[in-house]
Formats: sequence, structure tokens, C-alpha cells
Amino acid sequence: NHDYACTGYKLLSLVRKENPEAGGGILILIKEDIKILKSKCYFHQEMEIIDAKLEIGNQTVQLIYTYNPPHQLIDVAHLCSISRHRNVIIAGELNARSPKFGCCGENDNGKALVDLVSGNDVDVIGSKTKTFRGNDGYEERLDYILASAPLRPKLTKFRIVNSGVNSDHLAVLADFSLQRQSVKQETVSKVTNWTEFSDNLEAWARTYEPEPDIDQCYETVTGKIRSVIEENTKAVTHPLGKQVLPRETREKIRIRNGLLKAKRKTRSTSFDLQT
Repeated sequence: NHDYACTGYKLLSLVRKENPEAGGGILILIKEDIKILKSKCYFHQEMEIIDAKLEIGNQTVQLIYTYNPPHQLIDVAHLCSISRHRNVIIAGELNARSPKFGCCGENDNGKALVDLVSGNDVDVIGSKTKTFRGNDGYEERLDYILASAPLRPKLTKFRIVNSGVNSDHLAVLADFSLQRQSVKQETVSKVTNWTEFSDNLEAWARTYEPEPDIDQCYETVTGKIRSVIEENTKAVTHPLGKQVLPRETREKIRIRNGLLKAKRKTRSTSFDLQT
């Protein structure tokens, strides 16, 4: 009977096709509040694969759960082709052995797993604890969890369950913090430091010699005001809805008019003295 049920969870399963009456296959439980966007349970060669795209909060995660028999070489190209999302977790009994992952020996699947993590954005997570214990005392690491780069910093706990598991394979558990990420709603505005602006402009004005032509004087003063404003202005983000007063235009006009008025007065005084 393959009609499974688990209160509070949705099930995705694949029954082994070699001898379905004898049992075997793979199964994953997904909490009811997690939305399954897309899923596919299938065989690839002799690999058993459940490929599920999940929506957790406002994030999307691709979970690939697989069983790869000991005699079946891991199809690295196929796993790469289906790992399309930036948030990817690949887990399962891969029957891969390599000293790189803390194994006692090495096999072709171990070499394939090294190729998978070397040439792609996924890596094996957790400790190098053995996950298989045979009746003859033989121990080896055969079960793995791999995660893509954006997910690895979100790993909060990794552990191997040594008891309460009715299997020669131990349970490998990994916790990821996939809390809802708030979407920042903000706007960007330019803010001028008017104190520095005033100091810099006054320093320039003290050494400025007005041009004989009033129009040229106007262009020089206006251009300098603009350049000093740019030098003392930076972009600042604000939460959407917060009002930012557009003071820049008013300040430009006020300061420009003040400078021009002062320069005209200076030129008029110089003219009277000369006459």
C-alpha cells in the first residue's frame, strides 16, 4: 500500500520500479503552509529524483531529493541541468565516497560529486560524520546535503541523528533560516550639506576677481555655485511615503542672488572711486 499520509504535511513520493511490492523508493514531507509551485517525481537512468520548487515566505527554493544506487554513476550533467534556481538544495543517498568529504575510501561516484561541487555553485554542507553503519562495523559517509552559495550562509544547524532511526543509514538534518524577507519600499533623493557648501563657496568668493563683463560674471558665479553644490551633495534613501523637502532649488536662487548683489555693489563702488 503506497497511500501514505502525515497530518500537517503534503507528500511527494516515488516508488521504486524494480520491485514495487517489496517497497523502496523516495519520499519527502512538505509542511502544509509551504506552497509547492512545481514538482516532478521521476527516474533518470536508475536515479530516483524528486524535484520540487517551493515558495517559503516570499522566497523560492528548489529542493532536489535523490537516491543514486551504488552501481549507478551520478549523472552530473543532469543534476546541473535541473538545478536552475539560485536557491538550490540537493539531498539524498548518493553513495559517493571521496576523502574530500571525509570518506574512508573513494569511488567513481565520489569523483563525480567532486566534479559537481568544483564546477558549479553548490557545495557539500555539514560535518564529515559517517552516515552509514553496517552490521560488520563498517562506517562510511554516503548521504549528503548540498546547497547553493546564497543558501549556505543561512544554514543554522547541521546534525547527524545517531539513534531512533530504523535503518543502517543515519538521518542527516540541516536547518536553514528562510524567514520572510521584507520588500524595502524606499525612494532616493539628493541631499546637500549646506554648511560645507557655504564654507567652500565663501572661501572661493574671497579670492574671486569679478570679470569686467557683468554677463560673464553671472556665468562664472552661477557655474561655481552649481559645481560646489554637486561636490557637497550625496544620494540618500528614504522610506517610501516620507516627504523630503526640495530645498536645493530655493537655496541655489537665494545664494546666487546674494552673491550677484554683493558683486554688483562692489563693482559700483570701484567705478565711483575711479571717477
